Amino acid sequence: AAWEDHCWIVDGQAGRVLFYGRDGKRRVEFRDLEQPGPIAAGSAELAWVLVREGKALLRLDAADGTTEELELPFETALALDVDRQSGDCWVLGDADLVAFTQSGAPLLHRTEVPSGRSLALDEVHQQVWLGTPGSLWKFTMEGEFLGLLGGFSAPLLVQANPGTF
Repeated sequence: AAWEDHCWIVDGQAGRVLFYGRDGKRRVEFRDLEQPGPIAAGSAELAWVLVREGKALLRLDAADGTTEELELPFETALALDVDRQSGDCWVLGDADLVAFTQSGAPLLHRTEVPSGRSLALDEVHQQVWLGTPGSLWKFTMEGEFLGLLGGFSAPLLVQANPGTF
């Protein structure tokens, strides 16, 4: 996961996440993580990573080298993305969408969303894109339904390019 000139790297087999600064030097290594997976950068020194096959979400703070496990309101997370303006982390479950503030406080929990595979935020237009088998769903940042695009076979990854901030 990248943030400007910084880079977060998940080394799943070694159970660690590495953070490199803009100078290309390793700044922090988070060790002994249980099955780290998808990661999203929230700022130059903050990242979010799914661990234990999506059963838990960790907030990684490179400034002080700490980790914080956040309680998910569902069993397994499938995807995550970060609002690059606020640093809020959004996580997709099987039928849930939850958001946490940059500090880790609960922000939003919407149930009865379609089961998806990928999640992308468009911070500029305040939209959330959710990729499901055969369709793309669009929500507001408040979790309200905006639209549906269909006719896809099976989108695996959705990315939003909102343009410049």
